[in-house]
Amino acid sequence: MQLILVGDDGSSAAAHAVEWAARLTDERGATLVVLHVTAVGDTTPQEHGLPRVVVQDTHPASAIMKTADDRNADLIVLGRRGSGGFPSLPIGTTAHHVAAASGRPVAVVPSVTPTTTRPLVQRAVIGLDGLPGSAEAAAWSVQQWPDAHFTAVHAVELAPALAQLDDGAGTELYDRAHARAAELLRERWAAPLVDAGAVFDTAVQDGGPAEVILDVAARLPADVVVVGRREHYPLRGTLGGVSQRVLAYAPCPAVIVPSPS
Repeated sequence: MQLILVGDDGSSAAAHAVEWAARLTDERGATLVVLHVTAVGDTTPQEHGLPRVVVQDTHPASAIMKTADDRNADLIVLGRRGSGGFPSLPIGTTAHHVAAASGRPVAVVPSVTPTTTRPLVQRAVIGLDGLPGSAEAAAWSVQQWPDAHFTAVHAVELAPALAQLDDGAGTELYDRAHARAAELLRERWAAPLVDAGAVFDTAVQDGGPAEVILDVAARLPADVVVVGRREHYPLRGTLGGVSQRVLAYAPCPAVIVPSPS
């Protein structure tokens, strides 16, 4: 990782994103670019003292993605919410749009202060399901944090009605699904972690994928959550339900890694 681009709109959420990006930059020996997008001129006070690039544009998400492409950024970092929009939304429109449309990994940072007494990322959670996107997310994660402890997570989501079968067939189906998922997770889906020699464990739980990932991340607790992004044709440039919920509600920074074109 050589260059990290972080968006700064002067909000408290952006300040947390800048702090997290600055810590990551220091640990990786990378270059940090702080970007402020404004429509009428730079009037937002600068709280962090870092030099920043100012771009005039009426569409912040487009300006962020263009600047990231122009500078060949390895990672885009954004606060979960900005200074505008609707406060009731769990994730701001700029963060959502960039995460959905950018061809580069995007980290969405909640308003939490990272610890300064240890490395930024020691525990990482990765959602793996054997589909295109999750393997790329695992490979990217272990490349960025080779010394972290990873937890590979998979959710087993079967129809609740099966568990109500009186003959016990529903319980048997659940048990078989769990066993097969655990086997696939260890022997196939976690291959990027195995190949990199990473330290990892696995977690297979009942429930929806987003809820399981969020639950594991909260219980560890994780320092970062990583998920892959698949294109949802014909709705290119939109987030799927799982990645959207993870970015919006993760208790720690969450990174979405796009699948290669």
